[in-house]
Amino acid sequence: MKKIKSLRLRARAKINLWLFIGPRDKSGFHPLSTVFQEIELNDTLIFKLNGLSKTRLTVTPPILPAGSDNLVIRALDLLRQRLKIQNGLDVELLKRIPIGAGLGGGSSDAACALWGGWILWKNGLSDFNNRQRKVPAHLLDCARQLGSDVPFFLQGGRAYGEGRGDLLTPFPTGSKRWLILVYPRVHVSTKEAYKLLDKARSQGRLLFKKSGKGKGNLSHPTFHPWGGAGEGNDFEPVIFKKFPEIIKVKRALHEAGCSPVQMSGSGSSVFGFVTSRKAGENVRRALSRYSWDVYLTRSV
Repeated sequence: MKKIKSLRLRARAKINLWLFIGPRDKSGFHPLSTVFQEIELNDTLIFKLNGLSKTRLTVTPPILPAGSDNLVIRALDLLRQRLKIQNGLDVELLKRIPIGAGLGGGSSDAACALWGGWILWKNGLSDFNNRQRKVPAHLLDCARQLGSDVPFFLQGGRAYGEGRGDLLTPFPTGSKRWLILVYPRVHVSTKEAYKLLDKARSQGRLLFKKSGKGKGNLSHPTFHPWGGAGEGNDFEPVIFKKFPEIIKVKRALHEAGCSPVQMSGSGSSVFGFVTSRKAGENVRRALSRYSWDVYLTRSV
């Protein structure tokens, strides 16, 4: 097989069709119960073997640092160490997924970087094409060190996530659905979102849900074809209070006819499903009067 020297991959965003969060455990983490759904909105990563002993990254537009703290560099450095690879890569990240939006853009870029390194360093294109069957153990081990969402992005599609979000049960994605995704240009830190949630619960203002689909013991819920879309996001009450612009987005999507409507992850993006692309275009036009970034996209 001819060795691949360069390639271009898409790093897709995700939404959480629902998200329930357990109390903080002794290790400081919150057990999750969620359904991840990959969507077509994506960043692009371009990889080239550079013959050097290091990996270099450029980000376009330059809205993120491109140094050693970037998840793309961290992912590739981890993989190089594990594989004992000497040669580095030149990587260009074309950034389109909003930052601090609850869409997993950084985690998706990291997973994409792991695949890019695997393909170029190990000639692993067949593994990438068959990733729904089995993701190489080296990639999974690296992903778990990088963040809770990274293992999901290695496989993509739709999956039920437990634990820290890295215990995954894949599900058939079924038919694609159109949705409107709104980023209100508000950056929400995931760390801050958890602090707000813990504070609200400790003060008795927001109780941990102990009934319903998987909400109490975070057990496996009963699925319908769209995984409980719109059944809840435990972050919404505290994030809406802190950032009122986000609840304004949710109301606007409801008024425009989207259903269901929900915030993704820890925010700030909000998605609403529409019945067709034409309906989505009508909603996008209706929201053009606001100073938000509005995307018409589909599930994968």
